[in-house]
Amino acid sequence: MLHIPATSQIIIPDVLFIYRNFFNIGGSLLYTETMSHLKETGSKARSMARYGVPYTYKGRPLPAFPFTPFLQRLQVGLQWVLNVPFNAAVVNRYRDGGQSVPPHSDSTAIPQLGKQPVIAGLSFGSTRDFVICGLKKSSTPVVIPVNQGDLYVMHGQSQSHYRHSVPAVATPVGPRWSVTFRNHTTQ
Repeated sequence: MLHIPATSQIIIPDVLFIYRNFFNIGGSLLYTETMSHLKETGSKARSMARYGVPYTYKGRPLPAFPFTPFLQRLQVGLQWVLNVPFNAAVVNRYRDGGQSVPPHSDSTAIPQLGKQPVIAGLSFGSTRDFVICGLKKSSTPVVIPVNQGDLYVMHGQSQSHYRHSVPAVATPVGPRWSVTFRNHTTQ
């Protein structure tokens, strides 16, 4: 069962919480260990690399690299703090404010996540807005600035009733890295 640390800020009950300044070191290790694995996904999109168990995305099998030593330490620490197993991670690198990820829900494209997955994200580098919005047209987006070292955790109905994004910004910002850990069922 998911453990929500007492010092976390609940953003949307049973959907999203954030733990500010959870892990404020390690950005350079992340960069060193993952840089050669990152693959550009387009000029406006972020670069990304997958680690842990391979999985399918929209029916396409996607290979994954083995966890690097730094990612393995993060995985073990998050499993201990959150009381949730994680066997996969995605590293995203946003080169600048122009790179983004559009609104989406992970479990619709990745059936191995199940109906109510726990997805834990760690942010390194520049502050960027994380936006989550209900699927109904009348839903008001919730904008959360995610800073260096912040841990944000999507759970419960976060994937079935909401979509999330990292929008592009016009103001200059430096690079940002995010690592999202999740548990994929193996088939």
